[in-house]
Amino acid sequence: MPEEQSSQQPAWNTDPDPSSLAPMVPTPIEQCIMRKDSQASSDQNKQDTKELAREIHWVEKTTMWVQIGLGLIGLGALWIYHGQLTAMQGQLDQMSKQFPEIKKSAEAAKKAADASETSNTNAENFFEVSERAYLGDRGLTVIQNPSSERQAVVKVSILNGGHSPALNVESSAFFALSNRELNQFIEPENKSGSKSTLLPTAELWTNPIATDSSIESKGHIDAAIFNGLQHRTYFLYLFGVVEYGDIFGKRWKSRFCYFYVPDQSTNEGIFSNCKFGNSIGLTANR
Repeated sequence: MPEEQSSQQPAWNTDPDPSSLAPMVPTPIEQCIMRKDSQASSDQNKQDTKELAREIHWVEKTTMWVQIGLGLIGLGALWIYHGQLTAMQGQLDQMSKQFPEIKKSAEAAKKAADASETSNTNAENFFEVSERAYLGDRGLTVIQNPSSERQAVVKVSILNGGHSPALNVESSAFFALSNRELNQFIEPENKSGSKSTLLPTAELWTNPIATDSSIESKGHIDAAIFNGLQHRTYFLYLFGVVEYGDIFGKRWKSRFCYFYVPDQSTNEGIFSNCKFGNSIGLTANR
């Protein structure tokens, strides 16, 4: 038994059969089938290649036509833009030709506007001038003639000759005694404290004005001064101012001036208007 067991080789020590390691040679039928499969695969590859080439060719043509179309669109846009530029240039040329006429029209319109404004201003000024108040002296009344024993006392009538009321009327007047003839108006310094309203055609009398209230006459007329008045070695003047406002908010003033003219035959003189200093409607500086 033991010898029988040792004479047998174990199964896991056996070497492989050399015949099993030899290459497998296809049979003729298999070789034919393999050649047909290889031929079919080659034909399929060629077909795929042709299809891919056709697609690439189509894409190239499509891209080319798209680019051509875009180029045509760009040319069309350039043509339209050129046409617009040409039209704009024509308009600019036309405007440049019309500019002198436009300028003349603008200048004419400006002149017309200026003329209209001037006309309106003139109309407003004319309305104010024609409708505002005008105050001036209407005349002088002698209350008492000067003599060797008395002072001269007078009052002056102020008349509104305008078409509207005079507002805040103020007046002032004084006598001035001089040893020479005067030719220049002397402005009174103080105005009366009362401010009244004088309606159109209405009359306002000043307060009595006496020579003894005059600084220049030294306070009164004595015999020597009266003798000088009679013989024209002294001269007696009355200066007055009336200030007022109008309904247009402007302030005006009028002046009046009188001088004493003696009568030696009666020792009674008169007061006459000066050749200077009388004015109506001057602008009052306030």
